[in-house]
Amino acid sequence: MYNRDNVNCFKIKCVDSQHEVIDAVINVWSEKKHNPTIIDLSSNQPYSYQGLYNIVSMEYIDANDKIFKTEDIRTFDAFYKLYSLTTINDIKMLIKGCCAQYYMVKFLTNTLLTMKLNLGQRVDYSTPTVSLFAPEEDIKQIVTINEQKNYYCTWLESIKKIPY
Repeated sequence: MYNRDNVNCFKIKCVDSQHEVIDAVINVWSEKKHNPTIIDLSSNQPYSYQGLYNIVSMEYIDANDKIFKTEDIRTFDAFYKLYSLTTINDIKMLIKGCCAQYYMVKFLTNTLLTMKLNLGQRVDYSTPTVSLFAPEEDIKQIVTINEQKNYYCTWLESIKKIPY
């Protein structure tokens, strides 16, 4: 099959369109590929890289036999592609990575970590981090990708005049 390195398995809970809780597993691994072609997150167009690249893959498998797989050279993009696929399929992953206030800020984009962004407060390397796949019990905290991006933009505005 694949030469997978660093395989991580995360058991999560999800809610489907009928508000039923379903069990799911997210598998995350990396593998080296020559001249990979990746679908760009923003443009949704293929882009071919030249050379040997470390590819991050994420695979969602749930108890209802739904399977989604994404890959990218950046963990951030692989995660948000998966987040998008589950959202399109009316599945809400009950994890911190899908909450409005949690985001993979720039220095976390190649990790499996996220941090809580509080309005009016800057973050730095000492700000506590949490796993993207840490459970979120309150379904009201789970938002769409656009809602999460909007919160992130609001947070950015809220810290503009705060000194470093």
